[in-house]
Amino acid sequence: LRTEGFFVHRLHRIPNPPSVASVERVQTAERAAQLGKIIRRQPIPDDLLGDTAPFRQYVAIDGADIVGRVRSLDAVGATWCSSMYVEPSHRRRGIGQALISKMLHDDRARGSRYSVLAATHAGALLYPRMGYERIGTLLIFAPRSRKPS
Repeated sequence: LRTEGFFVHRLHRIPNPPSVASVERVQTAERAAQLGKIIRRQPIPDDLLGDTAPFRQYVAIDGADIVGRVRSLDAVGATWCSSMYVEPSHRRRGIGQALISKMLHDDRARGSRYSVLAATHAGALLYPRMGYERIGTLLIFAPRSRKPS
C-alpha cells in the first residue's frame, strides 16, 4: 500500500516564477523525437503536436538539453497534469515551477477551469507553491514485487 496526494488548481492565480531554463511546448517532430529518445518512448505523433491537440507536452531546455518535462491532457472542463520530471542535476532552480506555470497558463487559455494531478510525496511539496490544493489522498494497492525464482 502506498499513498499519493490528489490535487486541484482552480486556474485563477498562476505564479510566474523565474527559471534558469527556457520552457516550451513540444510542437515539432524534431523536439518530439529528442524527448522520445530521453524517455525511451515513441515520439509524440505529429497529429498531437498542433494547437488543437488534446495532449500537450512541455520541456525545459538548458543549452541544447532537455532537463525537465511535464504533460497535460484535456478532460471535460479540466486538464490532467502528469509525468512531471526535472533532471537531478537541475533541481531546486525553479525549473519545475516554470514548467507548471507554462502548462497552467496554456491550460487556462484553452478554456480549462481546473488542473488536477496525483503527486508523490516529493511532488506534494512543489504543487502547493504553484497554487494547487490537496483535496484528497489516493490509496494505491499493488502486489509486492516478486523475486525471480
